[in-house]
Amino acid sequence: MRIQVASLIIIDVVYKVIFLLFIKNMNNNRHKRKDKDDILNNYNKEEITYFNSLLPDTKKSILKQEEEISNTNTSKTPLRFKIITSNTSLSNKQVILNKLNEFNKISHHSSEYSKFYKLINVINKIPFGIYHNINNNSRNVNAVSDFLTNVKKELDINIYGHNETKEQIIRILAQFISNPDAKGCNLGIQGSMGVGKTKLIKDCIAKVLKYPFAFIPLGGVSDASYLKGHLYTYEGATHGRIVDEIIKAKVMNPIFFFDEVDKISTSRYGEEITNTLIHITDSTQNDVFTDKFLGDITLDLSKSIMFFTFNHIEKINPILRDRMTIIKVDKYTKQNKVELAKNFLIKDICKSYNIKADDIIISDKDIEYIIEKTVDEDGVRNLQRNINNIYSYINMNKFIKVDDELIKFPYTITKKVIDKYIIVKKEENLINLSLYI
Repeated sequence: MRIQVASLIIIDVVYKVIFLLFIKNMNNNRHKRKDKDDILNNYNKEEITYFNSLLPDTKKSILKQEEEISNTNTSKTPLRFKIITSNTSLSNKQVILNKLNEFNKISHHSSEYSKFYKLINVINKIPFGIYHNINNNSRNVNAVSDFLTNVKKELDINIYGHNETKEQIIRILAQFISNPDAKGCNLGIQGSMGVGKTKLIKDCIAKVLKYPFAFIPLGGVSDASYLKGHLYTYEGATHGRIVDEIIKAKVMNPIFFFDEVDKISTSRYGEEITNTLIHITDSTQNDVFTDKFLGDITLDLSKSIMFFTFNHIEKINPILRDRMTIIKVDKYTKQNKVELAKNFLIKDICKSYNIKADDIIISDKDIEYIIEKTVDEDGVRNLQRNINNIYSYINMNKFIKVDDELIKFPYTITKKVIDKYIIVKKEENLINLSLYI
């Protein structure tokens, strides 16, 4: 009898354990389905169609990676408390909390749920009230002096020549540092292709100031929604590029780099883009920038440093042009190009092929010869391509025999080698152009 009772107790315990495991497994599956639904709510129609066409293992892999990325990016603070304690305006807090309250009332099965979910998800990623400050004591003259000296050093290391341009940038930075509470500034960088405008800002200014870099290309853009987004109520709507860069930077004031402003579409829609740029450069109203996707939520861009690059100043809207401090980047002379090739281009190219600089010998005359054979240009893009092409063949010939021999270092570049491996020659370019005359 006792054995029977004991057996019944054991069976009862086993059933309870099995039942608890079953419930736990159901909850895990429910959580997994919810996580999957949350992820797919961020997808547009095209992405969902593609996802559904994938093999089950591929789907699992993507969902796992999405979850890992989401866990990395998600703040542990719920959005409501994050907004309440943030350094944003009272009106912003009111708008966001109203949207959050409305979202919490929507059924998961509602057609509006995915749209609202995407909106709330974007709002949650915006770094309201978080600004990057130059790590410098403006009252300490020696500290400011050391800082600006380091800026000049970085500029000289990374950019050859352009001394007047560098000096002008340092003067503007000195003014910016002198008053940490001052609003941002708008700088127009004018120069031909390949003279180093992007490198000057991205690899020098942003690096030495330790600012996040927000690159926004404008060449050929013909729709203002590119910058200001779409109304979230539209199917597949999303926020604009400015908000996107702020989210990626995790601060409200990255260095904005608007590239090729002179190539904005001249259509009516292109004018809308120009008007957006005029708005964000206006110190009286750029503290209340709005993105259509976010509705009445305002973003403060007034503390940002904004760079605008262009080749042709006459193509810039006069109102926008007047908002900028124009900095000119001069074209390179032949001697500039020789020095630039020796001290910058060749070193970078050797590094990319893991070749020691002294393994390949090239004289100034041979560099001049490459310049002469390269299409005329104010910058050095084509020159860099030609030098890179020569070095890439030399690197390949370390492993593949030429005339039954492998190249041995140190290797001397000759005119014969240049003629053999150069990409663009003036004569060829003129012939190609003549086909269109």
